[in-house]
Amino acid sequence: MVLPFRPRLQNQHLNRLITNQLQHLPPGAGGQCLTDSHLRIPASRARPISMTSSAPSQDSPFPPSNHPDLKNVFSEENKARAIAVLQQRSSGAGAKIVRMFAKQLSPRRTAAVLIPLCLNLKGEPCFCYTLRSLKLSKHSGEICFPGGAADPEDSDPIATALRETEEELNISRDGIDIWTAIHAMPTASSLMSVTPVVGLIKEPLDVDTLKVNPHEVEKAFAIPFQHLCDTKNWGHTQILGGVFSAPTYKNMKVYHPPGEYTRPDGLSSSEEDEGSANANAEKDVRLWGLTAILTHIMLEALLPNVYKRHIPQV
Repeated sequence: MVLPFRPRLQNQHLNRLITNQLQHLPPGAGGQCLTDSHLRIPASRARPISMTSSAPSQDSPFPPSNHPDLKNVFSEENKARAIAVLQQRSSGAGAKIVRMFAKQLSPRRTAAVLIPLCLNLKGEPCFCYTLRSLKLSKHSGEICFPGGAADPEDSDPIATALRETEEELNISRDGIDIWTAIHAMPTASSLMSVTPVVGLIKEPLDVDTLKVNPHEVEKAFAIPFQHLCDTKNWGHTQILGGVFSAPTYKNMKVYHPPGEYTRPDGLSSSEEDEGSANANAEKDVRLWGLTAILTHIMLEALLPNVYKRHIPQV
């Protein structure tokens, strides 16, 4: 399931609440208000952020594949440390803004996504992503984590995330070691409250042998942490009129088959199809939106000595 954030909100009350909360936050303590809105935030609170890529920094070196932090990223010690970081985040100032934003949006449904951690056949730590089926009428070909809306029989968000992953990727829930859940995040476009669930696929993953559900998934693929930690693959966009910035990741063309894709609406493919397999695979395809934000949050928690990336207010 993909949950983009593109509606135009004109809500003076919400604008005032967010501005007041920001005045009491320390630097870098903002939350994931997941909307690409046009709220009128005072210029004094705005950030001069463009749609360009993040400039490489000497503080963010490209990690070699044999970096000890990469090799031990799924160790029990690092697992416990990362879970503690994520749980602390769920009770911090960023989560307070998220809850406030959710209250104003009044999400009508609940959903969950699984953030699937895995090792590929080379032993590299990766995230497992999916491309939504190109046959879908909404958000076709977009990069996302497996997930979807809660069913009445789901006991909790973890049950929702595991069920959706099994339906989309045919990965048994018994084959996933659940680590923790992150605080629910609102989405303005679909009016959903989404709970991200972190889990490690127990066996090395061969994505080419997965029996994906063709009605929902075009393709599953694994992106190594090494690729996502490389500064040349970073970009960013801005949300809430520049008050928050959000990460993007580029150069994803190597992770899906090359060639032209035909958009469902019949229009020609273009580079503007960010995060979409509908764009020409030879062009720059970006990971963006909620999926990119969750990727960033997880890399910060898992690899603090490798992934040295500062995104203001994320």
